[in-house]
Amino acid sequence: MSRNFDSYVALQAALDLAPLMPGAFRFAKQFAPATFMCHRCGGHKPLKFDGGGTGYGVTTQHMVDRGHVARAGEMVCYDCAGETDRADMLTDGRAVLYLTHDPIKDRSYPFADGHVTNWPGTLSIKCRVKRGAHNIARYRYDAWFTGPDGKPWHGVQYGGNTQIIRCRRMKA
Repeated sequence: MSRNFDSYVALQAALDLAPLMPGAFRFAKQFAPATFMCHRCGGHKPLKFDGGGTGYGVTTQHMVDRGHVARAGEMVCYDCAGETDRADMLTDGRAVLYLTHDPIKDRSYPFADGHVTNWPGTLSIKCRVKRGAHNIARYRYDAWFTGPDGKPWHGVQYGGNTQIIRCRRMKA
């Protein structure tokens, strides 16, 4: 029998119960299968039990996305999170994403191919990466890519101990 959570509040209440109490829930195989309702697309999506993420994100603030009003604490599936991130890039012209790239081994050619992605990977854009020097973080990584709007974008990541890259649409 599958258990469905219609809200993050309901899921959190079940997680807060002691494991042997009726209605308790844990992200463990013995509690599978379970689903949640995405408040953006209305679909019932499976919760993940394989340790590779939960399958959902939670809105942190009141926001309006293409006519959909989301309150803080609503569950959103990874696919809808990707669509929201893409829409935010188009609207705001900036984004905080994650950078992954091939190893850069040679100082004489500090370029590599890579991707900028959102956290679950449902938004992924190919990019070109250059490693340069930074006076505090040791390395600075610059990435250039074509954004979802078809315009050139640039992002900067400081240091080698993070994947967070701050991106913005370049001026024409």
